[in-house]
This record gives sequence, C-alpha cells and structure tokens, in this order.
Amino acid sequence: MTTSPVSATRLLRRAVRRTPRIAGALLVAGGLGGGVANAYWQSTDSSNDAAARADSLPAGATPVAAVTGRRRSP
Repeated sequence: MTTSPVSATRLLRRAVRRTPRIAGALLVAGGLGGGVANAYWQSTDSSNDAAARADSLPAGATPVAAVTGRRRSP
C-alpha cells in the first residue's frame, strides 16, 4: 500500500508541529526526574554533612497537653 503525496505532506507537517511539544515534555520530565534523584541521593548519602548532623541531634522533650478550665455544654 502506498501513501499519496498529500497524506505524506500532512504526516510531515504533523510531525513538525509535534516535535517541539514532545521535546519540551521530555525536557520537563527529565528535569523533574533529575531533581528527585538528586534529593534522594542527598538524603541517603552518608557523606552529607547536614544529614550526619541531623542523625546526631538529641531527642527533644515530649510535648505535654494541659487542659485548663471546663467547657460548658449548651
């Protein structure tokens, strides 16, 4: 089966219109994926100074909830 010159031209025009959109979507996805990968690496890498310091922090005090007064029922 052969394609007519008209349909081949349409296909080429469609491909030319879609190429920037596809390239842009791939760049955005790659940028987001790269950011996520970097954040994961930074949080799991033991040579990261901030993560090493956070592991050595002492535990804080346990919060205490104190109730004062009585609530009146309507």
